[in-house]
Amino acid sequence: MIGLIALLAPPQEPAAFRAVFEDRPRQLIVRLLNEPGDGGIYAVFSPDVCAVRRVWHGRINYRGKVYDFSQENSFGEGRSLYEVPSQVLGPIDFGQPSPVADPVWRFSQAGMGISSRPFNLENWGPLYFAFEERGDTDSVAIELSDASRQPIYQYLSSNTISGPNVWQWNYKQMPPLPGRFQGQIRISAPTLKAPKDVRRARLFGDRLAWFRGETPVPVQFRGYHLDGDKTTIRFTADARPIELTMTMEGSQLIMRYRATAAGPALTLRTYQPNLTNPTLGEAAEATVEVRR
Repeated sequence: MIGLIALLAPPQEPAAFRAVFEDRPRQLIVRLLNEPGDGGIYAVFSPDVCAVRRVWHGRINYRGKVYDFSQENSFGEGRSLYEVPSQVLGPIDFGQPSPVADPVWRFSQAGMGISSRPFNLENWGPLYFAFEERGDTDSVAIELSDASRQPIYQYLSSNTISGPNVWQWNYKQMPPLPGRFQGQIRISAPTLKAPKDVRRARLFGDRLAWFRGETPVPVQFRGYHLDGDKTTIRFTADARPIELTMTMEGSQLIMRYRATAAGPALTLRTYQPNLTNPTLGEAAEATVEVRR
């Protein structure tokens, strides 16, 4: 009977784990507070920029594979307590202005396409382009161009659609771009045997987080370890070793960044209008406080 109960019980959610999460690979998800049922407070840490990009009060919707990329990757549901803006372009930024929030674009002739509005980037890390396509006979072409309309990156979608009426999600990490960049994205149908539909196009990514003055510095994720329910994340910023711990203290989340060696002053940009950017200078510790 005990064995049967163990089999029927839901799996224990780990205090921290890495996964493809919210359309990004290799993310670190940390559970900060348990609540009855499957609720709680969670944070997701980006190893690419070595900073927390989102904290939310709610749950995790586990979908698809945890460690391998799939079309259905897990995501957080609930109320965001802290979130770094991540979207550069959304569906309404492509094609002609539309009153529909989720437009569908139909390509009925070879050569047809839609372009995004021009966009400006400054101090972004990894960028990803995603969209959904329908139609199993051809691929669509994606072109990223610079401010002078010169193509700098092109590729064809990976068409593995199992039928003409099935929507397939496409996802691609874009190449690294300069610190300041002006550009545009175009989606087109270079060949067509049958009409092709596209929807939900978006360009998103993570903002660079660590700076010396106005200059972003290189970062490197070094891992994490658990001590009971406490998770410590280790990384370097400008070669300076730093540890991050996150704890709930009453109604506040406290993020403590502690430098374990001396080094140049470093500032963490939170991109939050109501928070002061903390600096690790001669002082070995800096904090970010988020109200629940």
